[in-house]
Amino acid sequence: MSPQALQTLQTATYILTFINLVWTVTNIIIAIAGKAKAPNVRQDERITALETRMKAAEDHLDADNKRLQQIERGNTVTQKAILALMRHALDGNNLGALSDAERELNDYLVSR
Repeated sequence: MSPQALQTLQTATYILTFINLVWTVTNIIIAIAGKAKAPNVRQDERITALETRMKAAEDHLDADNKRLQQIERGNTVTQKAILALMRHALDGNNLGALSDAERELNDYLVSR
């Protein structure tokens, strides 16, 4: 083989080796970047799942709070009616308070 052909072959070998080195380094950088981003991906998935669960829990708490407010209102109306009945039973008068309690209890029961 001629010295010029050997020189050309050696130059081609250097170029191919350089391309292989760049390719390998690029793959290593991509692998490291992927591993570096992996915790963020898992963290984002966990945060999304927790936010979804939290939203569901808040919805349930809101519904429970509304129901408890309805129960408290019903208890208040019932207690006023019982108090009016007790006062009426004690003194036989107090028909106005008894009538008011009846109306309030009726309004509550109808609006439920």
